[in-house]
Amino acid sequence: MASLVTHVIFDLDGLLLDTEKIITVVTKRLLERYGKTLSWSMESQLMGVPALECAKLLVESLNLPMTPEEYLDERAKFKLEEYFMEADLMPGATVLLQHLHRAGIPMAVATSSRRREYDLKVTKHQEIFKLMSHVVCSDDPLVKNGKPAPDIYLAAAQRFTNPPKSPSNVLVLEDAASGVQAAKTAGMLCVMVPDERLDPAKTKLADKVIKSLNELDLNDYGIPPVTS
Repeated sequence: MASLVTHVIFDLDGLLLDTEKIITVVTKRLLERYGKTLSWSMESQLMGVPALECAKLLVESLNLPMTPEEYLDERAKFKLEEYFMEADLMPGATVLLQHLHRAGIPMAVATSSRRREYDLKVTKHQEIFKLMSHVVCSDDPLVKNGKPAPDIYLAAAQRFTNPPKSPSNVLVLEDAASGVQAAKTAGMLCVMVPDERLDPAKTKLADKVIKSLNELDLNDYGIPPVTS
């Protein structure tokens, strides 16, 4: 059995919310304007990375005729905000969050989204996200460096009313390799729910890999079953 888990921290995009495909579609449409394509290799590198860092990677790797900031300005014209407001929950998310809440396990979100983006993405799911103790976004003052740096997970753990006694008492749920690296560098347990296309070699840092949140066995982490 792994260490006793007293707190759980969730990534957002691609883990709790089905937003990665929205970003991918918009990115492909933007790149088409410049005769560029988005390969799976590049797409997988962008997962879990803050928007400006994604823009820098795309501009440099694809030799786009703009700065990263100009890229984000161009992307904004696609009205991502409207798409984000329609984002659906990933399979198993509702059941898992409700289960943990009833079991008395404090939960938080640590996301590479900026706060304004987060608020838009959870528009349809206000009630379920109210179960979270708090949310830490990439523009939080405590997050000096984005994933794969551990800043965001350390900040999220620190913000609990009763913080965990040890990082090893925190279970992180992630879908991106950069997020897994951030969690492990922070000294936390990490279960990964990767895109099925992801190279298995990029999942090796995770303590466990599952296909969906429905497969998470909380008994493995000392979390008691919920009684009616």
